[in-house]
Amino acid sequence: MATSLGPEPSLMELFVEMHVRSEDRQKGVQQFIDNRAQYFVETYNSRLGERYEDDPSTHPNFDPDLWMEVGSFGEPDKNWVYGLSNTTAENLRAANSVSTVGSSQ
Repeated sequence: MATSLGPEPSLMELFVEMHVRSEDRQKGVQQFIDNRAQYFVETYNSRLGERYEDDPSTHPNFDPDLWMEVGSFGEPDKNWVYGLSNTTAENLRAANSVSTVGSSQ
């Protein structure tokens, strides 16, 4: 995957890579495996624009709170996020800080 996406893909790039049909990816088409995956990606990206302005250069690489909001589909107390099994915002923040600490560019 590092070859196709670059040295260190973002969590969203990983999510998209894992939720797009491989035969469609080979054709250059982004067809998600189900409607929930497509809804998640579209909603997360839309909410990033609302939260951090429409200019993508102002968006953070990852917003764990927004990921949890969108991924929990309005039920954050269930501690389940689409595409991540059983996790919490704290775990997402910790994972993000570990990956950013290791990369010094």
